[in-house]
Amino acid sequence: MADEVVLEQQPLNIYTATVGQDDFDFQFRVDKEEWLNFTVDSVVMIDGIDYEIVTGGLEDPDGGTVHLFTPLDGGEVVSLSRNVVLSRDNRYSAGSDISSEALESDLDTIWMVLQDQRRDIDRRIGFPIDSVIDATVVGLPPPRTTW
Repeated sequence: MADEVVLEQQPLNIYTATVGQDDFDFQFRVDKEEWLNFTVDSVVMIDGIDYEIVTGGLEDPDGGTVHLFTPLDGGEVVSLSRNVVLSRDNRYSAGSDISSEALESDLDTIWMVLQDQRRDIDRRIGFPIDSVIDATVVGLPPPRTTW
């Protein structure tokens, strides 16, 4: 993992493609290829088949550039975002040595997850924290009254 600090970032870039455009920048850190979501008109692009990362890249705090193998016609909506997959790569136990690199990696991942959640918070439908959910409105089964 990189020793770079996770910068304050908005892990989302949206573009309207121009005729023949095939390079698109993402201005956020991505540590693993599967964390990068790349769509053209809501169709998911696949790394190695539809595109490749050509500048910057994995663990670069400033992001990078993806190159489409087929240039676009123009007018397509291109979206690049990060979706950190939650996993623990490091295990800690009492009395064991804790590597600063492993701890930094885990903390960076947590920080990037929080950035991803902040990006999505206003794109989701939810209920106010103090509301009572009516099961008939959201299609949930009624609460059980007897056991």
